[in-house]
Amino acid sequence: MKTIAIATVASIIAILPAAATPKAAPTPAPATATTEVPAAATRYCYNTEMTGSRITKRMCKTRADWQKLGVKVPEAL
Repeated sequence: MKTIAIATVASIIAILPAAATPKAAPTPAPATATTEVPAAATRYCYNTEMTGSRITKRMCKTRADWQKLGVKVPEAL
């Protein structure tokens, strides 16, 4: 019985910090000018599967790099 009482008191003590008044969330910093990535620097990634391996390899290149390799990147991307 004494063990149950000690466990109850310990659990109440453990819960008390969570029941304390919540701290105010920090105010977000004002947004500065967003910098967009130019279309030429956008990278397009393809996952390739090698025969005999369970692990896929991810290749990321710009649209121009893919065109040099003969891969056509869809315009919708």
